[in-house]
Amino acid sequence: KLRLRAGSERQVQVHFLWYGTRTGANRDKSGAYLFLPGEKGAQVYSFSEPPLVRVSRGPLYSDITSCLRHVTHTVRLYHLEGHAGRSLEISNMVDIRSQVNRELVMRIVTDVASGNRFHSDLNSFQMQQRRTLSKLPLQANFYPMTSAAFLQDAETRITVLSAQSQGVASLRPGELELVLDRRLQQDDNRGLGQGVMDNKRTSSLYHLLLEERRGGQEVGGASVEHLSLLAHLTSLSLSHPPITMVAPVDVQVPKLRPFLPLRSSLPCDLHLLNLRTLEDPQEAGAPSQEVALLLHRKGFDCSSAPEPALQCTWSAHEECV
Repeated sequence: KLRLRAGSERQVQVHFLWYGTRTGANRDKSGAYLFLPGEKGAQVYSFSEPPLVRVSRGPLYSDITSCLRHVTHTVRLYHLEGHAGRSLEISNMVDIRSQVNRELVMRIVTDVASGNRFHSDLNSFQMQQRRTLSKLPLQANFYPMTSAAFLQDAETRITVLSAQSQGVASLRPGELELVLDRRLQQDDNRGLGQGVMDNKRTSSLYHLLLEERRGGQEVGGASVEHLSLLAHLTSLSLSHPPITMVAPVDVQVPKLRPFLPLRSSLPCDLHLLNLRTLEDPQEAGAPSQEVALLLHRKGFDCSSAPEPALQCTWSAHEECV
């Protein structure tokens, strides 16, 4: 169960499943470019021995790790203020090198009444509404997800934020399927000339965010939706993790001069895209005394404001959409 401080509670389960491929000598099969699942659809991931489960508790975070044969699955909750402590971190380490013609997916099952609609992002810039249509084959209901996808009803939104791009689907109401890895032995005749057999141990990282919606519309019909401000901050932390550099104590490390171009921090809805020098117009290839500062202002959904409020500011003329 996921429970907010305001009292809202949602049931959430995580399942792992296998997709096979079509059978028959004269039929196209899944390959590097084609996803052609078998007639049975997804099969529940089963194991002959109980998984090894490790529970850790500490002042900074608590987590549960389940060690299965082909995947090590960890769910972690950070005991921190700010956006880091508002979501569940889900990480997987997948190794399917022993399999043939199988694709592993993670299915998140909730009790959100999302109908046949969900949203996934387009190149991390805007959210696109997706519809699951029963008249289409199963593979036609999978869509690309660069960094985010969410399910929602009139009261609740559940958002999955990803550190890597992958395929996503919502084949039943309240469910999201994320493709973790694929191993396929045949070429699909789309130009590659080989199957997908160069697998390595593959990691994936997500944050699962539960938010209340205030004044949210009923699910259905065309609508333009945005991530909440909290979801934007969490997604940015996944896309731009800090780079930690460690040096021995006895090594002389050069001192870095502080660079403070701003009097105060940027508002929460502004993301620093780039800060670079401009080329000298008089001397090709040489830097000038001018710099270019590129900012991206995030449009966010104000119906999902967190409680308690975030300890930061946003633009004076904010646009809630």
